[in-house]
Amino acid sequence: MSKVKLPKGLFARGNRIWFQAYNPLLGFTENKSSGLSLNRENIQAAKNKRQDYINSVNNIEIVPEWKFLRLDDAKELYKKKHELHGDHHHIDFAVKIVKQEIGNKLVQSYKLQDSDDFIFWMKNNGKEGEGYSPNTISDYSKAMNSLFKFLRDRGYVDNIPFETVAGVKYAPKAIPMDDIAELFDYLLKRFVVKNYKTKEPTKQIRTPNYNGYRFLKTLLLTGLRTGEAIALRWEHIDFENNIITVVGNDGLGPKHRSEPDRLPILEEAKEHFLSFMQGTKPDDKVHPYLNKSPHFYKRTQMKLWEEHRYTFHQFRKTFITNLVKSGLHPTQAMMYARHKNYQTTLDFYNEKQLEEAVVIGNEKIAKFGPQLQKASQKKSPKNVI
Repeated sequence: MSKVKLPKGLFARGNRIWFQAYNPLLGFTENKSSGLSLNRENIQAAKNKRQDYINSVNNIEIVPEWKFLRLDDAKELYKKKHELHGDHHHIDFAVKIVKQEIGNKLVQSYKLQDSDDFIFWMKNNGKEGEGYSPNTISDYSKAMNSLFKFLRDRGYVDNIPFETVAGVKYAPKAIPMDDIAELFDYLLKRFVVKNYKTKEPTKQIRTPNYNGYRFLKTLLLTGLRTGEAIALRWEHIDFENNIITVVGNDGLGPKHRSEPDRLPILEEAKEHFLSFMQGTKPDDKVHPYLNKSPHFYKRTQMKLWEEHRYTFHQFRKTFITNLVKSGLHPTQAMMYARHKNYQTTLDFYNEKQLEEAVVIGNEKIAKFGPQLQKASQKKSPKNVI
């Protein structure tokens, strides 16, 4: 395909046509996406969109000085109002994407087209060009929508340009113990690395991934959420009283709570921590070599099953499911799960009862099977007049 030559004011970014337009309200030239794919047939349409945008910004009314608020400043006001600490919230990631792809503009300058560009980029580019998951896109779009509702209620903007996108609801299942054993065996295995292209053995030996193994085992034996396990330090573990003080990434309580949670330690979990505690300091992280999204887990699953079957959160699901199957009372299981809502813990018990009902139902049907088969073989009586 020959290179498409674009007229002045238009330029290519990726496989789409963008345009430049001076915004008198902002006092500088903006780069805007036309939303059109890069081909000759779309050049005139892109020029028309550029002219329409120039006409629209030239007709904008002058905004009072107190309303001159840029997006990153608006985010800080929003977080201060809602007492959000740290920089790992949905609004932080959403605003980062908007600033990167659209610009850190005055909040009055954002249009519905910006919302479309924001969602389009997350679906098609995202991380490593694969796009974000539907639920991540939903979370980030809701965060931007909530931010602009906050601004509208305070008189900064008149409308809400960022629309929300619905996510996908699904209930994660517990991981079968056979698959967990297979994961652990692979991580602790030492083997010869093969060439990626030729598949021939190389001189490189892959050493066991002890860090990854310890991290997954911590999730399995404690039910900690991923961020909680990464933030865990040795000083948070009280081996004498068998208690873990659970904090979030921001040093406060998990899931943005004001106070840390307290988690009882199972004996097996205690032995697990003691097995690699030697030589550490109280303020050292328990899992210091893992970042927010460790990639070893996905790579291991692709090697074993050629698909990404399980998420980190499913280890927490497995932990709570094992508690339920052990016969622990719901109120005690709630202490380990640290659910704020009792019903959330109870749902695990309802799920167990449903599975048992299916098994019992199948057994009952199996007993009646021969009788049903005999009944179906009987000839129907003739109609009697």
